Amino acid sequence: MPPLVRSLAERHRQRCRQRSRHAALPDGLRQATFAYGFPVGRWLGLPQWPAKQIGVRTFWLNGDGRLAEAPDAGGIKPVISSPLTTGVQGQEWCPYGQGRISAEGARDQRADDGGSLCFDSAMMDTDLPLTGVSKIRLRVAADKPQAQVCVRLTDLAPDGTSSFVTFALLNLTHRDSHEFPVPLTPGRFEELELSLKPVAQVIPAGHRLRVAISSSYWPMAWPSPERTILTFDPSGCRLDLAVLASEEGLVPVAFAEPLWAEPGPVTVKEPARQLRSLTTDLPTERTELTAMSDDGRFILEDTGTEITSWRRKVYGVSGDDPASCATTVTCHEEFTRPDWNARVDCEISFSCDRDNFYARGWVKAYERGAIFAERNYDEVIPRDCM
Repeated sequence: MPPLVRSLAERHRQRCRQRSRHAALPDGLRQATFAYGFPVGRWLGLPQWPAKQIGVRTFWLNGDGRLAEAPDAGGIKPVISSPLTTGVQGQEWCPYGQGRISAEGARDQRADDGGSLCFDSAMMDTDLPLTGVSKIRLRVAADKPQAQVCVRLTDLAPDGTSSFVTFALLNLTHRDSHEFPVPLTPGRFEELELSLKPVAQVIPAGHRLRVAISSSYWPMAWPSPERTILTFDPSGCRLDLAVLASEEGLVPVAFAEPLWAEPGPVTVKEPARQLRSLTTDLPTERTELTAMSDDGRFILEDTGTEITSWRRKVYGVSGDDPASCATTVTCHEEFTRPDWNARVDCEISFSCDRDNFYARGWVKAYERGAIFAERNYDEVIPRDCM
């Protein structure tokens, strides 16, 4: 099989494997040490889906902050108005699996937990093997017509480390339909059910399970037009965990040897790098998250083509002002041979006020350093419950 065909076939095989009924069950994650790598775990072979081996274990969110296996008998209705930077310790929306060279995964969640309502279980007597899609029911009211809610599950270790497990995120105006959003009636309680992202992970014995709920999850989700306060009625707040209830009937898991294309000769002039930084300017209280993906500069020896490519994303928000939220993405691509040079630069910036989004951008194409094509963008987009 030719190398390119083998490479494409292997990519297709890997995608099929990811979509199969095989689940990887890591034995807990420790983000305090924060090494970019793969957790220790094992594969589960589920012979069908839905799998009869997966059961449900129910926990109730109590007004006193407990995650208990009995409904709340008290009358406390907890409230939360999260700092706009809650979520900055989270993972990339679409991580590329760059492993040891890029901090795309979630970090220790304690900082985000501090801006969230937290409900903690008792210490686990035995391992809790989460497997599949868990659901959470919420009875919640907001004080504004637009609001959002984020629910995270974390693994709370004995030393206090809070490790990200999975999450769910919802714009509450989309509670009934993504196609036809409806503003909230301030103060009126709504019944919601959210599905958390599928996961296979063990909460080890001696650890606790935490449910952390926030009214903001930046920069993954753009803030609501106004700061909001969410009030929860614990009598309608329940977590239904998908757990591996039985290993009877599991099938062995085996993967064929991977295929790959042999790389051609490459000369690296500048090494690739992946950078992520988080800064806060104290006088203005502006927080910026910058992610830089630089492929470096290298030469494909088969053609003599020198390639340079990088992408930079900057997310920013100031204090308690949702209208200060802004994002800028800048990209550069350049291809050079002794008798030829082509380059494309582009940038897009996104900002907002209470009523609109503003998208401004440009793209410039160069040949031998001279612009031969250019386009500018400046658009106003009504928020429409976003």
